[in-house]
Amino acid sequence: MALVLALALLVALTWIGLAGGLKQLPQAETAGQLVQTIAQLGYGALSPASIVATVQAHRWAPRLHAAWAVSVTVAGGLAPVVWGESGWATGAGSACAALAVALLVTWSLRSATAMRARAKGVGAGEHVR
Repeated sequence: MALVLALALLVALTWIGLAGGLKQLPQAETAGQLVQTIAQLGYGALSPASIVATVQAHRWAPRLHAAWAVSVTVAGGLAPVVWGESGWATGAGSACAALAVALLVTWSLRSATAMRARAKGVGAGEHVR
């Protein structure tokens, strides 16, 4: 069940990241807004890649999941500060919340990848076919 929720969240974040990031890109006036938008586009692009890596149990999936988690955390932490004009404490709280969700999703994805690899009799670092 956790894997299904994680995959559903990744599908939603694909749309939110790409559509929102593309909409924000021409509106970005500051360096902070540009960094946040790039991070948002990053998690939008990394979300479907994470789905594929998980389903195929690629050996590079953990690195991809980590990059996705970093981009979600950066985007989530910067957004209220650079777009909403909130303080850095609000940004830090948002980053912590985004990181917590990202860690839960990443844990679900890694668990699924490891279980699939064990079920197929594949050793660590190998590709499941």
